[in-house]
Amino acid sequence: MRTQSLRTTLVVSLVMLLAVPLLAQTHFASLTGTVISKDGNPLPKVELVATNQATQVTYTGRSNDAGLYTISALPIGTYKLRAQAPSFQTYETNIIKLESGQTARVDITMQVGGVAESVEVTGVAPILQTQDAVVGDVISGTTIQNMPLNGRNFSQLSLLLPGVITTEPDSFTQPKNTGSGRPFVNGQREQENNYMLDGVDMNEAIDNLLPYQPSPDALAEVRVETNNYSAEFGNVAGAIVGSTIKSGTNEFHGNVFEYWRDSSLAANSWDNNRVTPAAKKAELSQHIFGATLGGPIVKNKVFFFGDYQGFIRNRPGELVRTMAPVLRRNCAAMVSNVPLSCAAASPSASHQRLFCCAGPGLISEPSWRSTSSAPPAARMTSRPNSARRCTRCSTPRCARRESSPATGTGSPTGATASSR
Repeated sequence: MRTQSLRTTLVVSLVMLLAVPLLAQTHFASLTGTVISKDGNPLPKVELVATNQATQVTYTGRSNDAGLYTISALPIGTYKLRAQAPSFQTYETNIIKLESGQTARVDITMQVGGVAESVEVTGVAPILQTQDAVVGDVISGTTIQNMPLNGRNFSQLSLLLPGVITTEPDSFTQPKNTGSGRPFVNGQREQENNYMLDGVDMNEAIDNLLPYQPSPDALAEVRVETNNYSAEFGNVAGAIVGSTIKSGTNEFHGNVFEYWRDSSLAANSWDNNRVTPAAKKAELSQHIFGATLGGPIVKNKVFFFGDYQGFIRNRPGELVRTMAPVLRRNCAAMVSNVPLSCAAASPSASHQRLFCCAGPGLISEPSWRSTSSAPPAARMTSRPNSARRCTRCSTPRCARRESSPATGTGSPTGATASSR
């Protein structure tokens, strides 16, 4: 009884998994067109069969009374379309490549003849997208494999399209977007993009981040639509970035990869080299590794595909700060040793003590800068460090402070306290 219950649970789970793609068919392609005879009359009830060349799975359709047909929910790939009708020769196209979200129009003209006879079209012109006015492009799996994606972040591919920019290129170099790493499309904010995986929404509720980044080796293609996309997507004003995972075929295929990045093979940064002596190069050891595998379970019927990608990075924390040059730091240290008698020249709390370095081995005399309309309290002259002296304040106010009793503010102790 327990075994039967477990078996039932597994069957139900399998049915639910198989039903998931049926709920999200927006990433599929479709074929549409009209079937007419040689004299231009529409042909109803013509059987049409689209055969996937990689899996040999067939998808069928039938023309209506107006000769129109549509075969929808076609996984991306290459197909051959065949049309059959009594008293007409069988019509078969050459290989047609379908991309995600594409509606390819293929019009068929059938010749009168026996069913055993067939007409194979070998010189069909490239199929244009004439069913909608979507602005965008499809990045094929071949382009994905050949592009040098830093950090294996497929979001970089969207930057290939016109109207797509970023102000932070470095944010696209992580296998997972934890902060930004999203494009600005046609002047919209980076939060105004909608990411989809196999037709399913793939956006975090907080800041519209991308929660999952598939391995580029697992992607069949990436479709980026920047304008005039269908209302079924909605929700955003930026771009629709739809990625499609590869499917298993009648042939086993896969790969194993490891991308290693280490600081020992990298140059020091410009920020570190601009100081003297140069700052130590940041340490980094990064590994991105994984594998993909796909193939048939039951040939021409059931297929599988799986992928794995791991990410390990060891980067100790670092903090680089710009400090004042050595000459300025030495100057500040020497100025801090000004005799107390110089501090006694402070005219009032509204004056601020002022020192500056005048060149190698030189230091300016202590002076005062008034924060009110009072005249400067002392002049500033540059002398060698060995000949430092205080230039007394000559204003009446200063003189009164210097002649005040020792217990008042004119005393060295009191003057030092007030100057602080």
